[in-house]
Amino acid sequence: MLCMAMSEARKRTWLLPQVLLVFIAWLFLCWLHWDNDGLWYGDAPRHAANGLFWKDYLLNLSFDPKGYALSYFARYPVIAPTTYPPVFYLLEAVLFGAFGPSPYVAKGLVLGFALMAALYTTAWCRRWIAEDAGWAGLLLVLLPGVVVWSHAIMLNVPALGLSIGALYHFRRWLESPPASPVWRHLYVGAALAVLSILTYVTSCVLLLIVGIWFLVERRWRLLWSRRTLAVFTVSSLALLPWAIVVLKFERNRTVWATGTIDIITQFPWAYYLECVTYYPKCLPELFGTHLLFIAAFGIVSGMLVRRWRHETILLLITTVICFAFFSYIPAKEGRYILLLSMPIVIFCLLGLLSMVHCFGKLVKMRTEWARTATLTVIAVLIIGQAWVASKVSVLSISGFKQLVGFIEKVAPGEPVFYDGIDHGIFTFYLMAGDPDYQRRAVLGRKLIYAESISSNPQEFISSPHDAVEVLQKQGGCKWVAVHDRPDAQQIAAPWHLRKAVKGPKFELVKSFPITRKRKTGVERASVCVYWFLVPIERVDVVDMPLFSLGDNVRIRIKPIQR
Repeated sequence: MLCMAMSEARKRTWLLPQVLLVFIAWLFLCWLHWDNDGLWYGDAPRHAANGLFWKDYLLNLSFDPKGYALSYFARYPVIAPTTYPPVFYLLEAVLFGAFGPSPYVAKGLVLGFALMAALYTTAWCRRWIAEDAGWAGLLLVLLPGVVVWSHAIMLNVPALGLSIGALYHFRRWLESPPASPVWRHLYVGAALAVLSILTYVTSCVLLLIVGIWFLVERRWRLLWSRRTLAVFTVSSLALLPWAIVVLKFERNRTVWATGTIDIITQFPWAYYLECVTYYPKCLPELFGTHLLFIAAFGIVSGMLVRRWRHETILLLITTVICFAFFSYIPAKEGRYILLLSMPIVIFCLLGLLSMVHCFGKLVKMRTEWARTATLTVIAVLIIGQAWVASKVSVLSISGFKQLVGFIEKVAPGEPVFYDGIDHGIFTFYLMAGDPDYQRRAVLGRKLIYAESISSNPQEFISSPHDAVEVLQKQGGCKWVAVHDRPDAQQIAAPWHLRKAVKGPKFELVKSFPITRKRKTGVERASVCVYWFLVPIERVDVVDMPLFSLGDNVRIRIKPIQR
């Protein structure tokens, strides 16, 4: 009994301090950019707006989901309920219902998943590396890439937290005794994997990772068990509805994002070279050059030390699969490989432990002193990484809340026209303050031109006179807001509009400063609000392009009403 108690005490070594400090590091992460609303990246307003859409849909439970979505889109053309899976949006919907439709609520949800990723990383290191390596969770939340994308309402960090959790539980299941497998870890791992895929489709890379783990571990009895097959069947059925939605409504976008064999074989060799080198070039910005050097040393030492060799191999498998998978996909951005955060910080801890161990061997350091030295080195690295995290720049865009606040006062129940960059931010703030559907957003990118994934933009006006006529007969808006920078600068239609609003048929009412804070400095622009002086025709049925459903597809539908 005494031996068992001592063993259990060793397992609990540093557990409470590590969890507590992970939470403190997470609070530090939240504080770093607390005033950033998280809407700065292109798709972020859409992710926030989708949560509002799902909240309203769940409260109304329409039996015509396609018609409901189209009528909702006609009022606020920012939602994309079939472009991305619904799990994150359903969580947003619950929080919006409880705390109100604020972007800070959505960003708080993203930050919550960052905490989840850190805690699972700590648990991973404590189980398969050493109790002293449990500090890796602190390192994860302080990575530059995690700092940036935790302060954006994007799906990458939620997918990161769910994916690390899924891999942790799958690993626990794989290592369990063949005679008595721990099935609860399979159930939890499968559930988290399904939730991760239904948050961000590219999380299906988990299936490749776990599949290769199976081959390495040779746990065939687990694979062919009735329970495993049942879990696989249930998981597939849970993913099937979304697969049908994607094939029906998002086929073109899916082909563009993931590629097909026919498309890939048409690319020149230079493309393949760029694919192979793209993500290695992203590593320093996401994780820091100094950590990459420590991680490289950790990989070497992990392969040399028998105790950590198996763990190093499994993490290398995870790393290689991620590189290969995301290098194949034509759509590329550094944020896609955030899943590498976990193996990289674990390799870093392996490197630090190995360095202290080797130094202790050379100077014949006592065990207690070696442990103190280990904690000191880790503490220095984490403090230094906290300083690095504090210097990470995150883009922020301000001014739209004030703009929409003015619109709410002067046009409390009217449609409003907007053209220019950041149309998603404008539309989200407009819909967040309109629970009764009294207003409507009319976007220039739907009225005077339209962009498509598979074809060139189409322009619906060819002169400033056409812009006035379209606004008068099809826009239905007395209030017109125009950003300095057009959303599509390579075509003429937005410039015709900007010339038209300078004419005698528009009166400038107020100009709102828009500030974009970048790493390179502050960019200042403005959105000018005009009063349309000529009589306009009332628009009860919206006619707009919806090229995501196919080239030249248009819809005619009445905007949603209470």
